[in-house]
Amino acid sequence: MNQHEFVVKCQKQYAQEGLIPGNPDDGDWEEAHYPAPFGKGDTVIFLLSNHHQIQGLLQSEEYGGWYFYQGAVSRFLTHGPFVENWFELWDLYDKWTKENGKEQMKKLRENHPDILKSNTEKMNAHPNTAKVRVENGRRMGRVNVKAMHAHPNTRAAAVETGRRYGAQNARMAHERHPNMAKENGRKTSSQRWQCLETGYISTPAGLAAYQKARGIDTSKRIRLDTETLGKVEGVEN
Repeated sequence: MNQHEFVVKCQKQYAQEGLIPGNPDDGDWEEAHYPAPFGKGDTVIFLLSNHHQIQGLLQSEEYGGWYFYQGAVSRFLTHGPFVENWFELWDLYDKWTKENGKEQMKKLRENHPDILKSNTEKMNAHPNTAKVRVENGRRMGRVNVKAMHAHPNTRAAAVETGRRYGAQNARMAHERHPNMAKENGRKTSSQRWQCLETGYISTPAGLAAYQKARGIDTSKRIRLDTETLGKVEGVEN
């Protein structure tokens, strides 16, 4: 599915569900540059946040560049909802994030070669710098843990605040879209994938991280249905 096909599909869905693009009562809307990305066109449309992340990935592939907000797309892919073409979207995210990193490094070398040279010289002059940074990080972590235990009320307040806001957000989401959480939860919990090289089974995010960390071709995967999963895990259905 290309960018245009996806946007048309989204707009049909909004119309069918009676959603008004841009209306805060109908969801979390974001302005998306369409059909051309920022810097190549001025027209924008409203898409729901999750749809915007997908559109940005498809647009990047169409225009051959990095045209999405990395943090937002990363959160969407990591925390769901996990759509049917999740792995394909993950591959696009990984591809264009790496390409952007290469492009930024190329520009840095061309425009600020002194910075890279200076950093290299510092590391050569102080080979233990990296070790010192790691140890400082560990030491500060231990200090923070001790501080939290020394002030249990602070920790309790932080936990209670998180619970309160979490419950509030869940309640608002249910009031606006009573079926959305149920549907998204079903997609997330029901999807199990297996690595064809090692047999490892996990959620989409878990398997993607597992294969990437081990250098396994991410195309070597298969989705397991409930019946297959039961046989693999030895569970009666």
